[in-house]
Amino acid sequence: MERPFYKRLLFSDKVLGPVGGGGQFDRVLIDAPCSATGLRPRLTFGEGDLHIDSLSQIQRRLIQRGCGLLKAGGTLVYSTCSVTKTENECAVLWAVDNLPLSLVDATPRVGGPSPHDAHGQVLSADECGMVQRFCPVQGRSIGFFLAKFRKRMYN
Repeated sequence: MERPFYKRLLFSDKVLGPVGGGGQFDRVLIDAPCSATGLRPRLTFGEGDLHIDSLSQIQRRLIQRGCGLLKAGGTLVYSTCSVTKTENECAVLWAVDNLPLSLVDATPRVGGPSPHDAHGQVLSADECGMVQRFCPVQGRSIGFFLAKFRKRMYN
């Protein structure tokens, strides 16, 4: 039986194996595999926390790999069609804390900022204003998220 795509990514070093030519690219776009919780109409989400946690590990590996491919000063854009903090804001925080990436304003601005509230907040108020979140309840689109990073010269 064929494994779902995300499991092939997780367990196959042929997909996420060594890549040559690190630091060659000016821009990298990561449209990461995700739980698709932003898609509508969707009445139920059969996936639980374990599924989302395994996807977040894949997403982090993809961000790490994308960062390795960037030249210093290069731009990485990270996007999902998910509305979960684990796959979005937590991925941003992980990238900023663990990689030579700085969060920058995701312009041009089309979506709204990440909501900033005291309860369960992951990003600072300034960081929430730099990312874009599209909410299926508020707008005429599916729910999705994007963040933009610039690779620092030094870690």
